[in-house]
Amino acid sequence: MSVKVVDRNESKVQYVTTAVELQKKTIFVLTRMSNKMQGFFKEDLMWIASSITNGCSKAQSIYPSTKERALIREQYLLEAKSSVDALDIQLGLCFDFIKDYPEYAFSTRDDEPIEASKAREKLNKLMKATGDLINQEKLLLDGVIKDNNKYISKYN
Repeated sequence: MSVKVVDRNESKVQYVTTAVELQKKTIFVLTRMSNKMQGFFKEDLMWIASSITNGCSKAQSIYPSTKERALIREQYLLEAKSSVDALDIQLGLCFDFIKDYPEYAFSTRDDEPIEASKAREKLNKLMKATGDLINQEKLLLDGVIKDNNKYISKYN
């Protein structure tokens, strides 16, 4: 029996799902950039985005049945959260750079530049969607860290 959409609660593993979505969104942002722009940002952005997904996946795979396991899980969660902050900063830098040089930022499939007004429009949509996902992931990780801290204090 399925649950109505309006009656659904947030999943306990939503932070992992959101991390994956954030990594996919980062890939999407990079694939929309011109080859010139990709060269500046691709490696760092992909490394940071994958570290968020990896940290969340590792944390989710550890059940905090002992204090040691809860502390290990907390470490992965904190690393993922700091990576979300780093991604936020790096994407902000990327988007600021694109704002300054919109005509070089995006390209067609044939690597032809897109006019500046269309580039700005695309940028605003990407910034909003990516920013929303980053904020959602921060809130989810804060909640999971808070829950994990209950396990840690339980074992003290």
